[in-house]
Amino acid sequence: MKPLKLKRSELGLTLLESLVAVLILQIMLAFMTPPLLLAIATRIQNQKTQQALGLAQAEVDRVRLLTERADPQTTSAVLSKQLPPEVPTATTIDPTLVGSPTVITSDTNCNSDRSLQSITGWCPLQADPPRNYQLVMQSFRTNVKKTSGGVPTSFSLGVRIYTREAMRFASGGTLRTQPAKLGAVAPGSGSTSGGNRFTRAPLVVLYVPIARTDYGVPADSALNQYCKNLGGTTVCTQN
Repeated sequence: MKPLKLKRSELGLTLLESLVAVLILQIMLAFMTPPLLLAIATRIQNQKTQQALGLAQAEVDRVRLLTERADPQTTSAVLSKQLPPEVPTATTIDPTLVGSPTVITSDTNCNSDRSLQSITGWCPLQADPPRNYQLVMQSFRTNVKKTSGGVPTSFSLGVRIYTREAMRFASGGTLRTQPAKLGAVAPGSGSTSGGNRFTRAPLVVLYVPIARTDYGVPADSALNQYCKNLGGTTVCTQN
């Protein structure tokens, strides 16, 4: 009885053909993996950024509400415990020029006495318990104009949100003050030009002017302070 002869299409793959197929698959994966990793990193980064943006905007709203609701009887000592620290200078300073956090310790939360914080300090956000925080905030005020009683009527507010991981670079003064953009290197890769660039940069930065639209004492109103900034010396007249 003659043995059954199989067609070539029925013999299957040889060892060489299998190796070639594996090699082709590896090459395809090598080209596909970086875009996939970058897409995943972008999605994670966007989620963190959205959360940080909400927290930064909440701080802006809180400070604006405190400033606008302050009445003539409110003392500067009361507000200083609730408002972010003030840059101690009489000259006009761009809030973008204020340095990044340089201290490695912080208060237990951002709701504590703000007068005890420094310009280069930070506080943990959404911490319950406090040691479980993932985001931190640096907030400060520049170009502060005050009433005769020392109550602020207008200023520039700066808010920067960093990750907890970024704070390990705080003591070296190497934190960035502007958010980093996603590039070819995914966050956390350990590269100086890639991973550390994301780690050291804030997720969100907001610079917002805050001013009272009215005040109980006309000479102390935000409108009058604005007129003085333009070179005037008397109370603005209203038409």
